[in-house]
Amino acid sequence: MATITTDRSIQLNAFEETKTGVKGLVDSGITEVPAIFRAPTVVLDNLKPPPASQLTIPTVDLKGGRVFLKKQEGSVTRRGVVVKIGDAAEKWGFFQVVNHGIPLDKMEKMREGIRGFHEQDTESKKRFYLAITPENGFTTATSISTPLGLRAGEIPSLISNDKFISVEHRVVANGAAEPRISVPCFFSSIMKANPREYGPIKELLSEQNPPNYRELTISEFSNMYGTKELNTSALHHFKI
Repeated sequence: MATITTDRSIQLNAFEETKTGVKGLVDSGITEVPAIFRAPTVVLDNLKPPPASQLTIPTVDLKGGRVFLKKQEGSVTRRGVVVKIGDAAEKWGFFQVVNHGIPLDKMEKMREGIRGFHEQDTESKKRFYLAITPENGFTTATSISTPLGLRAGEIPSLISNDKFISVEHRVVANGAAEPRISVPCFFSSIMKANPREYGPIKELLSEQNPPNYRELTISEFSNMYGTKELNTSALHHFKI
């Protein structure tokens, strides 16, 4: 496993050094998806079949930000939204939000910008690169149009002592004429020096619910995340 992890790290570094991205791979004439982007064969061979019917991803209505105002008759309270988000993070590890206050035309322009960036020639893109230092198996789930989806991730799973799910996910080609455009945004303090240690919230722990992980810094987590093998969790390395 150590050799596999090291090999993948070397391959990822080589890929990032090209500064050409996935489009560069396509332009190079590759005939199959590189191994660094594929789940191991043993994982693919043991995937559980999807349920017979589609599932609907939880959707939380933020009411255009009104949930943060004083309670008004007929309005959804902040507490109600918090409960819905907690429920989705606990049962799914992923949810969508509507009425989030981001204009849809701004979201569309962002996607167009991403598409335009990846269609630029390699030399034009290099200056941008250089400026940047569920238990049931996979299933096809129904999503809303122009979705804004949120994934709990591994740090919330750590501090909640696994109450919130760090859901495993993958990308599957949709077969449509137009390519799917996804814009991932990561909220973390990885880029800033931070000596603080994070661990399961002590108020959640008891004799019946002992800590599953030791405390760690964001830097420790980041270093492990960058070298881990596909389909494995960085948190496994910090289990008690």
